[in-house]
Amino acid sequence: MDVTLEEARLLLARARVEASFGRSPARAKVEQRSEIADAMSFGQSATRHFEFKSDAKSGAERLAVLDERERRHARAAD
Repeated sequence: MDVTLEEARLLLARARVEASFGRSPARAKVEQRSEIADAMSFGQSATRHFEFKSDAKSGAERLAVLDERERRHARAAD
């Protein structure tokens, strides 16, 4: 990462302000990395989705809802 002298000074000033409020810039950086690591990746999300969809109960429930909608629609048309 290339940082100009001006950008480095700005980053230092921000870190000093954070430190003056009792916040640790280093700790904030570690926490941010931890949050990113804990966030679910697209692959993990896709895996969970397909695991749910492969569950027979989830498919049966979906069909039951669709069947109920069709029945209500048929009754309303009569």
